[in-house]
Amino acid sequence: MGIKRKIKLLLADSYYLFRKSLVKILNDDDGILIVGDIGVGDNISSHYFNSNPDIIVTDVKQVFEEAKNPITYLRDNNPDVKILFLAEEFQDDQISFALNLGVEGIISKDVTEGEFLYAIHEIFEGRKYFDNYLSADRRNDLMMGLENNQECMDKDTIPLLNYREEQILKFINFGLTSTQIAKKLKLSKRTIDNYRIRLKKKLKVNSRTEMMVLAHKYFSKSN
Repeated sequence: MGIKRKIKLLLADSYYLFRKSLVKILNDDDGILIVGDIGVGDNISSHYFNSNPDIIVTDVKQVFEEAKNPITYLRDNNPDVKILFLAEEFQDDQISFALNLGVEGIISKDVTEGEFLYAIHEIFEGRKYFDNYLSADRRNDLMMGLENNQECMDKDTIPLLNYREEQILKFINFGLTSTQIAKKLKLSKRTIDNYRIRLKKKLKVNSRTEMMVLAHKYFSKSN
């Protein structure tokens, strides 16, 4: 038999000490090769394309709150990328966001070292791995709740958007922040924030997650 290749892993977490503690755990597994350990706010896309990891391990809350994070973009454009989310708490909006991305795994940050490593190997082998709290029924309930709150997801039922609104919605779909959108459109951040508020009301969404999911589905139907 040939030598089994190592799992190439990109680790992204904004808390330096926590990240380095994970690096020590991962380095004890001879089957894992860390190709990068970075903060969530760093350029994950660049690191991904430079190192071509098998799995990205990152924090679901940090990704959820970091609008410029390119995880959604990577997922859409690189279907082979596998993602394992770590969760400090299982907040419904964050977990719904992760499930909508179709991630391969979500586990608590409070798991044992052995379970953490086991989850990585399971995902690498093509299986999914979820914390015991996130049973199949619980995951289905969260996805059903997300769908019920997004009745306007179909493009045909979305109110007519003007050119600027559609422009901004497209940038939201790419995961850009208001500051980044403002720079691209040569407008003030305050103007972009006002557009976001109007879009929320017009599209009848209550959270950034719903807005991003709607934007993704809207432009998917446009293609």
